Amino acid sequence: MSIFPKLLTNVLKTARIRIKGNVPHRNELMAILYADLPPQNEKMTKAQIQDQIKKNVDMRIRVTYLRLVQVYYYVHKLPKASQWADIDERLRVLRGSTPAFQQMHATLILAKDTELFSRGRHIKEIITNEDVSVPSLDDVRAAMAAEATAAMAAESAAAMAAESTAP
Repeated sequence: MSIFPKLLTNVLKTARIRIKGNVPHRNELMAILYADLPPQNEKMTKAQIQDQIKKNVDMRIRVTYLRLVQVYYYVHKLPKASQWADIDERLRVLRGSTPAFQQMHATLILAKDTELFSRGRHIKEIITNEDVSVPSLDDVRAAMAAEATAAMAAESAAAMAAESTAP
């Protein structure tokens, strides 16, 4: 079975899929996915699943990004074909980016996911009350610039403090 319908657990309602509760936290979503992914034709135990969730940070970031994009396209009723083109393009850009850029992208994606899905809320409440969006590449650049500016300001303040205490 494809993982993509599972990414929209308790988000997407269809003739065959019901919304049974609140949108799962990303760790709950990871457990749902791992429970359905058989390694070497055998299901993972709950302990193995929890171990994978803790260890596999890259998978958590990827799944979080994919869910965020899918929810964005679902909420804004955008065509699925453009969803996959956007995902492919973003991944292409990220592959060619610096580790610092990739890290900031992951940080913003995880922060947005936390903002939207960490409070145990129903999708209707999220859609009504939240800005369901995906951080853009420009958002990543702006966050990196803000971080660099803050670091320079801290260095400058430290240098000034050192000068004022020098004999």
